[in-house]
Amino acid sequence: MRDGRVKALALIAMLTAVPAAAGAASWARIKDVTAAQSICLDVGGTEYPYLVLGATAPAACSVVGPRQIKVASRYVYDGDDSRRVAYTVIIEVDGREVLRKEHTALPKDTVAPCGATGRVGTQRNDVIELDAGRHEIRVRAVTDGRGRIAARIYRQGRPTRVHTVPFTPDSYAGVRELQFSSGQHSTYYLLTSTKPVIFTVNGSTDLTVHARLDHDHTMSGSQTYALEIACDGVVWRTFHFDSRKLSTVVYAYSPEVLPGNDNEFRIAVPKGRHVYEIRCLRPESCGVAVQIRIPRADLAP
Repeated sequence: MRDGRVKALALIAMLTAVPAAAGAASWARIKDVTAAQSICLDVGGTEYPYLVLGATAPAACSVVGPRQIKVASRYVYDGDDSRRVAYTVIIEVDGREVLRKEHTALPKDTVAPCGATGRVGTQRNDVIELDAGRHEIRVRAVTDGRGRIAARIYRQGRPTRVHTVPFTPDSYAGVRELQFSSGQHSTYYLLTSTKPVIFTVNGSTDLTVHARLDHDHTMSGSQTYALEIACDGVVWRTFHFDSRKLSTVVYAYSPEVLPGNDNEFRIAVPKGRHVYEIRCLRPESCGVAVQIRIPRADLAP
């Protein structure tokens, strides 16, 4: 197998603590896994089956790529173990070791062996990325402690496409109709140095904003501009962009202005009702057309 076929990725945050982003791939537990032993753990009042990873008794499965594989592991303490215990997870793909990661176990109050007392550690995650084709996965673990390493193995699901629709702001300086060479139109809303785009939105949701700087016919080369985003009157973030004028698209009813290339950024809207402002910080004489898009499923009925 060629070098670099499998790339080890950095640790990711715990799946149970981070909600999946819109359009992100989900994780599904691989059920067809062989292992010498299994164990049941009670996590927050729900019982889950785990595999036991040994130094010479790995868990094994077959997975078709391209996709990511995640190994979620926990240390199950022996009564004689100290509070902090080190263990190492080793992942092999097609007979080659691709990841060896040491973790430090710390007890988690909400996790215990099913129907019994005992300490179980916080979940630690390791992720690898597979190239196309079928791969044989083997996962094992070693520890200097007296306890066992329990794990669940997940495969990445295919990303779910999120359908977005234009979102009309409450206040703006004007309307721009972007016309492509195909004749198709797309509505943008203008903000200036003195007139921001203001909109009200119910969260939680993820907005995508497309921004285009105004250019005139005499401009050449790249121009820079900065947009400031405020939420409920408090500055959230500032974006800096480079822009160049385009010849393949025009503003249908504003021929004196040439649109710049598309600069995209995202706004993660927290739960509740919020008022956002998109302001132009520079240049001093600023014209920027923006289109805000929201997932169709998050539109208020």
